[in-house]
Order: sequence, then C-alpha cells, then structure tokens
Amino acid sequence: MYLKSISVKNFKKFIDFTAAFPTDISVVKGPNEQGKSTLLSAILAGLFFDPKKSNKDILALKSWNSDKLYEIVMRFEHNGDHIVLSKNFETRELFLENET
Repeated sequence: MYLKSISVKNFKKFIDFTAAFPTDISVVKGPNEQGKSTLLSAILAGLFFDPKKSNKDILALKSWNSDKLYEIVMRFEHNGDHIVLSKNFETRELFLENET
C-alpha cells in the first residue's frame, strides 16, 4: 500500500494544499520553511490522530490563519484498489472508502 496523494485544509501554514506522489517512492525536497515538515505532520495526523478526540497535539496543528480545525484527505493504492481516508477535525468526522 502506498500514499498516492494528500490534501489538507486549515493545516498549519497550508490553507488549502494538495501533494501528489506519483510512485511508491517519492522524495520531498526544497528550501527551509517551505512546508516539508508540515507535510510530514499532516501525513502522521492523517494516519494516527482521531478526529473524534480533542487534545493539545490536535489543536497545535490548526491553521495559523483560521480558528477552525483542519481536514485531511489521503488517497492510497493497494493491489489496484483505490482507498480514501478522510478526517475532518472540525466536524469530528472520519470516512474510509474503497473507491474501486
């Protein structure tokens, strides 16, 4: 299984951001303060944080420009199946779907 893309809204420095990973191995590089660590934080939050809970770790990742919490949508591919994991921390909704 590998991550195909991640979309975030209201996540730290990103108001609305999408990153696509075209293959199972991708490299993220760039100058300092461009969002590489923020992207990694979004991936970790998308995989491991529970939107139905509220704690200081979840609150620390909200956008610098908004009082609303964030939304993370991750798309995966596994053996030809396309899987979507969506977490909305503002509405506390979690959605997992096999689109295939």
